[in-house]
Amino acid sequence: MQSSGGMVPIKEAAKRPVTLMMSGPVGGLIGGMWAGRQSGFDNVVTLDIGGTSADIGVAYQGELRMRHLLDTKIGDHQAMVPMVDIDTIGAGGGPSLTWMPAVSSASVPSRRELSRARSA
Repeated sequence: MQSSGGMVPIKEAAKRPVTLMMSGPVGGLIGGMWAGRQSGFDNVVTLDIGGTSADIGVAYQGELRMRHLLDTKIGDHQAMVPMVDIDTIGAGGGPSLTWMPAVSSASVPSRRELSRARSA
């Protein structure tokens, strides 16, 4: 899966890995479009929440929206590759880094440990 929504053989993908950026959320949107069509909907919004960010995809009238090549940035770098229009915000659901003064160290606690600490 490529960021454009197309497929590519592994050997070709290895030559231009930049074309794979955002391919996960794009694949999710394509899957959402399939599920929408099965349910009789052409307009679909998908939300892919990861550990650090949330990716939002929109299909309107059964079509993917593509970004203009000049709008295909990865961080501060111009990618200049075909890319489905996926918006990303910094709001993920991953664990939080916690300072543990009793042992003078930082750790990433499990959700269970966080629950116990909050209720104490």
